[in-house]
Amino acid sequence: MGRTPSSSHVWTRLGRSLADALRTVQALADRRIGLRALVVQLDTSTASGRLLLNMLLMLTEWERELLRERTREGVARAPEQRDAFRGRS
Repeated sequence: MGRTPSSSHVWTRLGRSLADALRTVQALADRRIGLRALVVQLDTSTASGRLLLNMLLMLTEWERELLRERTREGVARAPEQRDAFRGRS
């Protein structure tokens, strides 16, 4: 890529999902814009940088899905736990 890559502090802000973030990265790449992280060595103008970005975005997506699952489980258990604290009559 011909230009100096831009920098971002928060990779999770590239999109609302893995697919969305990958579309954003691809749209930037199509315009010959690379991304470089300041905190970690990640440069999307290299094959290794793109691999690392994909791995980080996949982990971010996994964390979001895990949070959703745990939230749903907690909501489903809430009525049972309320009964346990009140004491069943």
